[in-house]
Amino acid sequence: MKAVFWIIFAIATLFILPVAHAAVSCNDIELSPNDVTFTEGQTNRVITFTLSNDSTADFDIDDVRVSESDARFDVEVVRFDDELEEDGTARVRIQYDTDDVQNDVETSFTLSVRGEFSNGHDCSFSQINFSVDVTIEDGENACTLIEAESSDVTIDEDDTQSHFVLIRNDSDRDFEITDFDVFDDSTAFNADLEVEVNDSDFEKIVPHNSSRSYELSIRSFRVDEVEVDSAFVEIQGHFIGGTGLNSCDNTEISTDFEVEVLDTGSSGLCGEIKIAPTRLRVESQNTIVQNITISNTGEQNYFIDELEVRDNNYQVQFDALDLPDKVDVDGSQDVEISAQGFLYPENFDANAFFYLKGHFTSGRACSVSGLRMPFTFQGSPTTGGSSGGAVAPSDASPVLYGNAHILENNLQINPRTEGELGFTLVNEDASDTLVRITLIAKPSNARFTNTVHLLAKDRVEVFVPTTILRGQSDGIIVVDNGSDIVSKPVALINSAPATNSPQSLGSGIVGFVTGSGSIAIGLIVLLLVIIYLAVGMNEVEPKKPENWQAETVAIVKTLPSEPAEEPWMHPKKE
Repeated sequence: MKAVFWIIFAIATLFILPVAHAAVSCNDIELSPNDVTFTEGQTNRVITFTLSNDSTADFDIDDVRVSESDARFDVEVVRFDDELEEDGTARVRIQYDTDDVQNDVETSFTLSVRGEFSNGHDCSFSQINFSVDVTIEDGENACTLIEAESSDVTIDEDDTQSHFVLIRNDSDRDFEITDFDVFDDSTAFNADLEVEVNDSDFEKIVPHNSSRSYELSIRSFRVDEVEVDSAFVEIQGHFIGGTGLNSCDNTEISTDFEVEVLDTGSSGLCGEIKIAPTRLRVESQNTIVQNITISNTGEQNYFIDELEVRDNNYQVQFDALDLPDKVDVDGSQDVEISAQGFLYPENFDANAFFYLKGHFTSGRACSVSGLRMPFTFQGSPTTGGSSGGAVAPSDASPVLYGNAHILENNLQINPRTEGELGFTLVNEDASDTLVRITLIAKPSNARFTNTVHLLAKDRVEVFVPTTILRGQSDGIIVVDNGSDIVSKPVALINSAPATNSPQSLGSGIVGFVTGSGSIAIGLIVLLLVIIYLAVGMNEVEPKKPENWQAETVAIVKTLPSEPAEEPWMHPKKE
């Protein structure tokens, strides 16, 4: 009987094993979606495809390639998961560019996969390939009015840093984000969304004709040399209300940015350096100064090269004052941090972030990046009223002016356009006065500052370059005459390109707001107007004020402590 059993077993083995092996097939790997729609004239858009494994064995992905023969678009693989478990899924990221087309175009590309099942069964590119149908749409898709923007990042190795992505809604409908995917193709860092979409603290709504910043966390690892790789952001969501297209997928809203990880020759992130922030209470129309302690628990003196406090709120401005040169061994130093609260009616909680760079006596670099400092903002109610004939913010109507417009007390400009931001200073006093003007970009804290000398009963138009605003999410204009301070938020949006000549200056007046609700700094009245931002755009020459005379430049003077007079100051005396 035993002999008969083994004979039957041997015969069964000859049939069963091949059948079991045949149960794993290259055809078990499938791709979705197999048809996509691209909008014409797009660059560096990212789309995610999903590979599924319907077999009973895991599949290791060795490589993924794409190919197309249509010159009107281009695709390339930017990242793929290298493991595809049985009955599981893996992601493939494709980046694409499209040309402008005259009519809708139906075309395709091929996506091929090479890999091996865990039982040893190999699959070549020719065995796993998929044809993906592509429609290139002629004309603007509503989803192109939702844009994701981000600047590049530089970070030390073994460090953590906060980074912000701006989602801009240039449509006339609110937009709700349903998915916010952040990923990278690097072994030198990880990029993650700080607050997940399904978290109750996540701000899902991007209001119409506005923008919202979202915080990412960049965590770098040890590197042997400088590493530069890309991180990617994909957004899905839908418009709220209105008619027409409502949903947008990640083929239409995406961006990428480079992350440079520096080889500091050390851990970069310092265990020996401690910063002890405390929760601050910042009041509207008030400035507080708080001591923050930096401690050195190491065995060498620590020399401070740079310390910044950044935030992404236009209602507050943080600055580090009287920065010490070094922190001795087993010692500590207090750093004064000022927090200036601008006029804002509501209370809210937010975070500022410390960025510290320095080195020890041996030359070893050491940094602390993105350390949170929570703060509470105490708002103050605004009151109505106007002064000097300027329009109070509550009464302001939208005014299109070149490539900028005023809307509901928010000055909104296109940060991609080289140009100037213009406004008028009016001195109604009988004596001369000095006014310091500062344009601050958020969250980078970059700023442009200069001082204007106003003659008695004089009016001067001031033009400020907007270069520092590009790639940022918000900005603040701050005007200070030594006794009073007023501010104006600058919300950055994509507005229509300037194709017409500017309107008259008087058509775009809107007021700064002070504590009293008026627009006066003492007897200085500030009238905010837009002075044609699109310098060189569409080859339209910016219109200079009438009676433009070189001798009137003498009206605007620079203090001895400031840099020499710059061409951005073009006064016009009325």
